[in-house]
Amino acid sequence: MVNKVGPRDIKKDLDSLPSYLYRYQNINSEITLGRLEKLLLESKIYFSSPPSFNDPFDCSLPLNYKAGKLSKMKFWKETYRKLYPNVSASIINQKAKGATKGLYSAKGKGDAQSFFDKFNSKHGMLCLSEDNKSMLMWSYYAGGHTGIALRFNIKNLRPNFAIPLKVHYKKNFPELSFYDVVAKEGYLLQWLGIKSFDWRHEKEWRLFNHLGVGLFNMPKDLVDAVVFGLKTSDEDIKKVRDIVLRSGKDIKLQRIAHNEGSFELKVVDI
Repeated sequence: MVNKVGPRDIKKDLDSLPSYLYRYQNINSEITLGRLEKLLLESKIYFSSPPSFNDPFDCSLPLNYKAGKLSKMKFWKETYRKLYPNVSASIINQKAKGATKGLYSAKGKGDAQSFFDKFNSKHGMLCLSEDNKSMLMWSYYAGGHTGIALRFNIKNLRPNFAIPLKVHYKKNFPELSFYDVVAKEGYLLQWLGIKSFDWRHEKEWRLFNHLGVGLFNMPKDLVDAVVFGLKTSDEDIKKVRDIVLRSGKDIKLQRIAHNEGSFELKVVDI
């Protein structure tokens, strides 16, 4: 079953944007500590490619190819002009006709899917959560409660750095058009921000980077706290504390504690 959806209303997302978002991560190796140093000392953060995510349907929802012939021709002409700016109009028209006609075959749809996969892999994404006390998130994203959660102060987020995108959880696939998603940002953001209802406990937000995948400079005051897990070792706390001190930044240190009498967690300053 599919549900028809329109473009994402970013303003509506921003109206519900929390003051803080959190990134859970391991600190159990030289590599992970090196990345933390990069982030806190150099203010560089890594944006991942959507195809690398652990959910097979995440940023990989099925698309339909419904559109009128003229709309398809217009789309492919514009696409090929961007891809081949020095090619003549007649060749562009020929390629556009071939692509439009080809979409009626399995091979044509496969070619369009390959084009889309390349298009999709160029978008950078940083996955965060509005919940810093999630038992499950600490378990499978932060080394079984031995890692950390970085606190992102959203008031220090710069508009030209990334677009905050709230993840919406659905029980059924949304109906989205290949042509809308590739050509219209609102539909692309909708497609990138829908996950299965099974992931709703993550309360996820994403920072979407138009510039691509890899390391990017971030606002120096974006991360303003480090939260240690319930089982983070004293040795690892010292390592992270030393990195924070070397950064010279005003970064608060906190820790997860057990809320006695229940399975709930709480955050305390240290």
